Order: sequence, then C-alpha cells, then structure tokens
Amino acid sequence: MQKFIIKQDITFYLGIKVDKSTTLEYENERVKQEIKDLKLHSIITEQNEDYTSKTDLTVNLKVGDILILDETRGYILPGIPLTTVEEEIKELSYLKEV
Repeated sequence: MQKFIIKQDITFYLGIKVDKSTTLEYENERVKQEIKDLKLHSIITEQNEDYTSKTDLTVNLKVGDILILDETRGYILPGIPLTTVEEEIKELSYLKEV
C-alpha cells in the first residue's frame, strides 16, 4: 500500500500579510482603499448606462490576515486559506516523516 494526498494548488497570489503597523493606499478607476489601524476602508464605485452605485465599506482586520490584490476589486480577504510558499514547504516537509 502507498500513501496518497490531494495535490496542492500552486497558484500564486500577490498580496500582503497584515500586522499592527500595516498602512496602505490603493486606487483604481473602480475602488479607492486605505488600510490603517487594522481597518480596510474601501469606497467602491460601479456604473453603467442605467445606474451608478457607490459603496462605502470598512472591514476590521486581524493581525495575520492575508489580503490579496485583485486588479478590479483592490485588496480583498480571499475567503480561502492561504499561506506563504515558505510555510507550505515547511508543512509539506513534515509529510516525509509520516
């Protein structure tokens, strides 16, 4: 018998890991964002021929949260567990011992 695992996804995402001193400003044609004091403040504007929508959103962040950069939506909480390449290599190296 052999041992098998689910193959890991190695898609890379650009982003940041939040700490207490994280500050950032980001802006594109759709979103304006600021991170300060563990708060992600976003003003999102959407418009087409029929409507214009403006959303003002504040997300309370925790130290260690990972935000990924989506070119359309700005910095977002990904909704899936992410880790750094180094952390994943370390984690997978433990499997050799099992």
